[in-house]
Amino acid sequence: MRCKLSEIALVSAGQGAPQGDSNYCESGTPFVKAGNLQELSNGASIDAIQKVSNEVAATHGLKLQRKGSVLFAKSGMSCLKGYVYVLPEDAYIVSHLACVTPMGVDSDYLCYYFRFHRPNKLVKDAAYPSISLADIGCLEIEIPEGNEVTQIVDALKRVESIINLHCQQITALDTLIKARFVEMFGDPVSNPYELPVVRLGELSELITKGASPSWQGFSYTDDSSQTLFVTSENVREGFLDLSSPKYIEDGFNDKQNRSMIYKGDFLINIVGASIGRAAQFNLECKANMNQASALVRINDNRIMDKYLLVYLNSDKAQRMYDSMKSDTGRANLSLQDINDLTIMLPPLDMQIEYETFVHQVDKSKAVVQKALDEAQTLFDSLMQQYFG
Repeated sequence: MRCKLSEIALVSAGQGAPQGDSNYCESGTPFVKAGNLQELSNGASIDAIQKVSNEVAATHGLKLQRKGSVLFAKSGMSCLKGYVYVLPEDAYIVSHLACVTPMGVDSDYLCYYFRFHRPNKLVKDAAYPSISLADIGCLEIEIPEGNEVTQIVDALKRVESIINLHCQQITALDTLIKARFVEMFGDPVSNPYELPVVRLGELSELITKGASPSWQGFSYTDDSSQTLFVTSENVREGFLDLSSPKYIEDGFNDKQNRSMIYKGDFLINIVGASIGRAAQFNLECKANMNQASALVRINDNRIMDKYLLVYLNSDKAQRMYDSMKSDTGRANLSLQDINDLTIMLPPLDMQIEYETFVHQVDKSKAVVQKALDEAQTLFDSLMQQYFG
């Protein structure tokens, strides 16, 4: 059965958010803002977000949205990101959010539908992104007959549960690596073993950064034989995410040869909300980068790669990054800041022992990652089969 969304659901929006911390409390009803959608849709608990009391809700004319309603952003930059979330309990929502309350159709089915057919495709002006409630209500949606909806939702949930389990396994293995670090070398914040400390610049032959391609007159290309272009979005905590790679014309390397990335180089984000995330580049390919990350090339045999990578993502390193930001009032770090990072320097034999341990854990992670990739491929295939 094909019908308009307005025929099977109520489409509404939230209200303006109460201003000031005094309007929020710890034990009231959740108030969902557009900025909460990403974390919520990725599995965060709704209990962690701000709440309002019944009195504040009445004063501000807030309308309670019911459990099972499907939320997504309808205005602001958040609506370009396409996050979709099903309310697990009654909640209030901000005016930037659209609320689709099902009438006789499964909430999870609608959520999966919108995860495949992103509502952000309705945005007409990317400069001022917004989606009208009328356009949302006019969306045509396919509703299978009989119990097929239940079968579809059950199948997708089963595969998603497998995906979530593998993600938890990878997180647990990462936690094990960090725990072993503290066990062997102590908490890097307090340095209880009084290990010697050196500046990162003393261990490096090069600390630099790249540039924006447009500043240099170069364009991105779909040709994967050209130069891989790495940005801060690719630099995650401990690894590079190249699931959506960008490429730049090879000529960019002639102008920006100093920021060419080679296997073994470390990248540290120095701009924006992801400041301090660090990863190591372990590919054999042409690569360059923009100005949002620092490139660090080590040339000192007193430090091992695995040890340094965990250290650069440690609480100690993050505190140093935060201190450098607060000292200058900037939303970024300089290359001098990266040069001045202090690094604990344990005995080399201990680092080698730690590196051996990490290699073993990485083998286990690779097995889990393979299973995760296979489950994700199955999930994507089912989504295409059901909603494509």
